[in-house]
Amino acid sequence: MTPFELKETIPTDHGIQALVAIDPKDAIYKAHFPGHPVTPGVCLIQAVSELMEQHYGRKLMICNLKNVRFLSAIIPDKTQTVLFDIQCGYQTDTDEQSRDTRISCKATISKNGTPCAKMSLVFEPID
Repeated sequence: MTPFELKETIPTDHGIQALVAIDPKDAIYKAHFPGHPVTPGVCLIQAVSELMEQHYGRKLMICNLKNVRFLSAIIPDKTQTVLFDIQCGYQTDTDEQSRDTRISCKATISKNGTPCAKMSLVFEPID
């Protein structure tokens, strides 16, 4: 979960919450951006994907990514932890063939109670 380390996962009625520590010494911050490190949005998307795989206990592939909004930069030297709040479930508005196989989620990533990113993803199991 580069550049993150999972600290705690809490099941909720509609998904999970995960407290994740940021590693400001991770190599990603040397390139994004030199002298002014910012957590790449793709790392947030990947973290949501990995948390979903852990939650469902299976490998998942992102098949749809929508409504992705980056609201506030996550600066590794100023932010030690972020909270991933993920609401998820099996998708019910798909065609009959993929019903009960696709999983959708809405994720909000926050630092100190302030939303940094919001996104909706749809996954398909690949195992």
